[in-house]
Amino acid sequence: MKKTLVLVAMLLAMLTALLIGSPAPANADPPNCETIWFPPFQDRTICDGPIRAGGSWIRARQLWSPGYQVPLSSTSSRYSTSCYGGYWQPEIRKRSKPM
Repeated sequence: MKKTLVLVAMLLAMLTALLIGSPAPANADPPNCETIWFPPFQDRTICDGPIRAGGSWIRARQLWSPGYQVPLSSTSSRYSTSCYGGYWQPEIRKRSKPM
């Protein structure tokens, strides 16, 4: 019983340390920009330019896919199995145009 209490206390202490020590998520968007998820597996960044004297502004958008790890693949037959390594797929910028 005493070992269980010590284990639970240690786990709670580690969890507390992780929660307190974890940094806040970084926002990489520049000012006047917003990035939202755009299905399937894409993000959309919309940026507004400065407001002009007449009250108008320019808005631009860009569709992109963040980088990701392509998983390991394998093929198998009756007598053998062959494995092929995965690779890193870098960020892909789809298109950028003013709206």
